[in-house]
Amino acid sequence: MREIQLNMYHALALGAVMYWLGAALTRKLPALRRFCVPAPLVGGLCFALFNTLLYASGLAVITFDETLETVFTRPTIFRARACSTARRTPT
Repeated sequence: MREIQLNMYHALALGAVMYWLGAALTRKLPALRRFCVPAPLVGGLCFALFNTLLYASGLAVITFDETLETVFTRPTIFRARACSTARRTPT
């Protein structure tokens, strides 16, 4: 199986292309507009289907560079933890 390695710049470019694809599909398909499906979701689903087909057929596996993963996920975990432990004041 072939391994396709994407660094952070390739991943950013791929994300921009998938966003553009999602926006184009959202404009072309009236059902997506009617149900207010956002373009990033449509683009992400397209990539997920493409990635699954590559992996399931045994053609390739796509790996991403994890350099910035901790930078973007750490504040989200902190915010989620802070919100779950916050106490409500009685009204």
